[in-house]
Amino acid sequence: MSKQKLIAKTFAGLEDILAKELKAVGAENIKIMRRAVQFEGDSEVMYRANFQCRTALAILVEISKFYAKSTDDLYRKSKEINWSEYLLMDQTFSIHATTYSDVFSHSKYASLKVKDAIADFFRDIYGQRPNVNTDRPDVKIEVHISNNSVTLLLNSSGEALFKRGYRDRTGLAPMNECLAAGIVQLAQYNPEEPLVDFACGAGTILFEACLIAKNVAPGLLNRKYGFQRWINYNEKLFNQIVEEAKSAVNNVAINIKGYDIDRKMILFCRHNKANADYFEDIRFYQTDLRDVETEKKSGLIIANLPFDERLQVGNINALYEDIGSSMKHHFPGFRAFLFSSNMDALKCIGLKPKVKIPLYSGGMKASLRRYDLYAGTKKVNKQ
Repeated sequence: MSKQKLIAKTFAGLEDILAKELKAVGAENIKIMRRAVQFEGDSEVMYRANFQCRTALAILVEISKFYAKSTDDLYRKSKEINWSEYLLMDQTFSIHATTYSDVFSHSKYASLKVKDAIADFFRDIYGQRPNVNTDRPDVKIEVHISNNSVTLLLNSSGEALFKRGYRDRTGLAPMNECLAAGIVQLAQYNPEEPLVDFACGAGTILFEACLIAKNVAPGLLNRKYGFQRWINYNEKLFNQIVEEAKSAVNNVAINIKGYDIDRKMILFCRHNKANADYFEDIRFYQTDLRDVETEKKSGLIIANLPFDERLQVGNINALYEDIGSSMKHHFPGFRAFLFSSNMDALKCIGLKPKVKIPLYSGGMKASLRRYDLYAGTKKVNKQ
């Protein structure tokens, strides 16, 4: 199988994690970019990247790269591509453009010109054209324009890869599954240690940690991929990857507990837990985070903290102060990784962070902070 140029999208701050995941599935010539990782690989690598990578939002396959000085140039060069290699007459397609250019300042117009080029390519040869479907297309085409450089790509993932399929009940501000998986890896979670999330919400961090602990590929949660509708889809090869992933799952016993003060969220967690066969070890409890305790001498805390008043937490700064105090008194010997986009409130934790990792959440700057907890941890001035 011939090698292709590919791009894996991710969150800012998770590029290194994704690069390691891609290397593990056989990717070559890996180059870290901002919010993306460029790499090369054949169809098997592309299938595996979609099926196994936890922090990838989408896997794009480059089909053409050229320079265009005008919209007419964009149309002409797009039409020169042999689109019948990628799209059948009875299939539907969609176009999504991202532009950083003075010449192509309107992304929708750039999409329209490429759409016209594809339609006219088929009309000139066959007298008819495939239909556009923006909701559930058979083939998703992406156009990336930077100044005069144009890259046309196929979205091999179809729906975004964070849509694992297990989480159909969420709260007001759910964490993206790919971001949760990245945070679990940044925290260096060891399945042999207890894991606690005292603000678990819909349970995303704990579900992703469980999948990692049991070596469950995200693709085993029975989702479909865009490449399965492609002309050159190799079903036999993909089925081999699926069977290999099934045999790699381990049933190691793990200790994972989630807590939330909101009864509705705990009910959502238990509902989501039932959506996959791998989550039986996770336990959920309705408890105020200030009252969560443990008898364990060491372990790991990972929590996505409430970040603003929309989540109805009252005085956010006072809550963060209580979190710091609770961790100090109830979890000596633990490591804690707290994630929040409320930088001012994080200063109220009152404990000195060992590490600060800049991340993003919903387009907002956020921080993942590590605290090593021990008996007698001293309060510090605001960080």
